Amino acid sequence: MKILRSSFLKLSVIFFLMGMASQDTFSQGTGVATLITSGGPDAGEIVQAYINPMISGFGAAMNGGWYNTGKPHSLLGFDLSVNTNIVMIPDEDLTYDLSKLGLSGAFKYDASNSICPTVMGDNKPGPTITMYGPPSPAPGAYTHKIDSFQTPPGINFHIIPLPIIQGGIGLIKNTEIMVRYLPTIDLSKLVEDLDVKIDFWGAGVKHDIGQWIPVFEHLPIDLSGMFAYNSLKVSFGLNVPLPDLTGATVIGTPPAGENKQEVILGVNSFTTNLILSKKIAMLTLFASTGFNYSNITLDVKGIYGATLDKDLLAKKTVKFFENPISKTFPGANSMRAGLGFRLQLLLLSLHAEYTFASYPVITAGFGISFR
Repeated sequence: MKILRSSFLKLSVIFFLMGMASQDTFSQGTGVATLITSGGPDAGEIVQAYINPMISGFGAAMNGGWYNTGKPHSLLGFDLSVNTNIVMIPDEDLTYDLSKLGLSGAFKYDASNSICPTVMGDNKPGPTITMYGPPSPAPGAYTHKIDSFQTPPGINFHIIPLPIIQGGIGLIKNTEIMVRYLPTIDLSKLVEDLDVKIDFWGAGVKHDIGQWIPVFEHLPIDLSGMFAYNSLKVSFGLNVPLPDLTGATVIGTPPAGENKQEVILGVNSFTTNLILSKKIAMLTLFASTGFNYSNITLDVKGIYGATLDKDLLAKKTVKFFENPISKTFPGANSMRAGLGFRLQLLLLSLHAEYTFASYPVITAGFGISFR
């Protein structure tokens, strides 16, 4: 179990952390850090557009590899498998367009240069954004400059690999339940100064619906329906320094004690499919069609500060934001279709599948299977 857990850690988490949890990405002075300290809906829109392909990719990967045959296990039959789902990020999701985000007048940029890399896109910064605010404390037009920054670069990696450990057991009436689970992974124990925790689990059910259709009783094929749910939660601590308050006018409430800064990302996904399979000696061919759905939550917790250039009295002004970003948005939700095979060698099984969807997935794995 330690080896399998380590493989999951090394192959799936590192790509997520490269884009979102590295000290370079969230360090003071980078686009992501500046967005967090800016607060407001515009910051959330840009962060959502930036990370969406990666999180949607994880949602698609979590929905893959649930089955390799349309025949559920017999009573108390079981399997234990290790699958790797490789998601391919579409070219159109390697960039996003600032002009299509519906930003307010607080964020200004060159309209002729509005294309930015997403976290999975090119490893080069995007266009410069200048943030403005109304004169403080009185409301007014967005003429008060807060800061300028370049939108953050991507990691220039166009696939997402996600290894998954899964088990299944047969019940009565040709029904099988399937479970995925990993204990909480605390990366701070493996990588110094990386405060990251990961929780992942999933559950599904597969049922032989061919037994209820008279014509299928006489056909040498298997037909099942399945439904599965996955949950992924990633939380990582931040260390965005607070501005110097010397001689400053303060807006908002600075932290009085410990200030726990963290980003919490949640991905909840489900998939439902019809599976048709045909066994020929040791080889099983299968095809499936269904729907993938994922829902993403993004919360930035803690207190952050931004230094304004000057207020109406020509004094330095520092504004504090508490829990500046909280968003819920859909992932890559779409119809799907899959083609695959399983090769059974006594108890050992080898399997692979290609999933046609808005985020295509290649699945390959091995395991033991009985009855």
